[in-house]
Amino acid sequence: MNRAIDIELTRAACGGDCERILALLAAGADVHVNEDGPLQVAATWGNTEAVRVLLNAGANVHTENEAPLRGAVANGHRDTVEVLLKAGANPLACDFETFQHARLRGNDDMEEFIAAKLERRPPPPPTPPSSPPTPSP
Repeated sequence: MNRAIDIELTRAACGGDCERILALLAAGADVHVNEDGPLQVAATWGNTEAVRVLLNAGANVHTENEAPLRGAVANGHRDTVEVLLKAGANPLACDFETFQHARLRGNDDMEEFIAAKLERRPPPPPTPPSSPPTPSP
C-alpha cells in the first residue's frame, strides 16, 4: 500500500536528499515499497549517496532482476554502479537491452566498464576432481 510517507521516500531518493530519506525511514517509511522503488530511482538518477543510504537501510540490491544496477548502467552512472557492485549486484544481469540504452544515451563505454569489472571478480572455486572410473574385470 502506497502511503504518503512511502511516496515521499521515493521522491527523496529521486532527488538524492539523504537527510530526508533518513528522516522518512526513521518515521516509518518502507524501504521496500514498490519493489524497492526508492533504490531503483536513486540508482537510475545516479544519486550515489542515496543508494548507499537505502542499501544501509536494507534495500534489496537484487530487486526486479537487478533493476538498480541496470538503471545505473543504462544512464552511465559509474560511481553508482561501483556501489551497487560492492553491495553484491550481479553484473551478468546487464544484457543487450541495458547496453543498448546506455549507447543511446551516449554512454558507449559502459559495456566495457562492466566487462572489466567481471574480469576483476575472483574466479569460482575449483571443481573437485572426479574419481577415475573403476576398470571392469
